[in-house]
Amino acid sequence: MTFTGPHDCYNGNSADYSFDIPAPLTNHVYSLRPYANCWFNLFTGVQATGYASPSYKGETVSVDDAWRTHSRSLTLG
Repeated sequence: MTFTGPHDCYNGNSADYSFDIPAPLTNHVYSLRPYANCWFNLFTGVQATGYASPSYKGETVSVDDAWRTHSRSLTLG
């Protein structure tokens, strides 16, 4: 699944975009590949609420087990 916005992410660590993960993929995040100068965070709740994962910057072929099964939304920033 690909999540996109209308422009690259700005430099900085604030969220430029926030997305809820669609129901069939909720709690099934196995790998990440951010593009366009974006950092990636996973959240346990919808709309970027709950606990936040560490920030991911580069390709992550294996997300930590705790986040693999507890992700309901994400931010790109």
